[in-house]
Amino acid sequence: MQTVTEYKLDFCTIHHRDDGIAIIEIKDGINLSAGMARELADLTKKVLGDRPLALLSNRKNSYSFSFAALTTLAELPNLVGLAIVIYNQQSRILVETQNFFLSAMKSVPIKIFTDLDSAEEWLKDILEQHFIGET
Repeated sequence: MQTVTEYKLDFCTIHHRDDGIAIIEIKDGINLSAGMARELADLTKKVLGDRPLALLSNRKNSYSFSFAALTTLAELPNLVGLAIVIYNQQSRILVETQNFFLSAMKSVPIKIFTDLDSAEEWLKDILEQHFIGET
C-alpha cells in the first residue's frame, strides 16, 4: 500500500509518496521565486536525503517561475525525472519554454502529460531505470 505524506508550504502543497515521487501543486497566481524554490528544494532534501527524486508538477493552477527559481530547481542533485501535467494549450506553451531552459541546465528526462496516471507511470519507469543502473 502506497504511503503519501502531505507537506504544505505558503505557496504550494507537496504529496510525497514512498516510491520516490513527489507531486507538487503550486497555488494559483504564484510567481515562484528563487527563495520559494530553495524552500521546496530544502524540504525534498530533508524528506529524501540523497535518494532519487522524481517530480510531478500538477499544473492545475496558473502560476509562473522566475529564471532564478528554474535554476534552483535544476540544481537538485538527486532529481532523476520531471513530469508536468497540463490541462490547456496555454499551459503547454509556457511549460515548453520553461522546459527548454531547465533541460539546458540539467540533463534529466522531462515530459509533458495531459493526465496524472500517465505521468505517474512514466516517473515510476524513470525511477526503476535509475535503480537498475545503480546495481
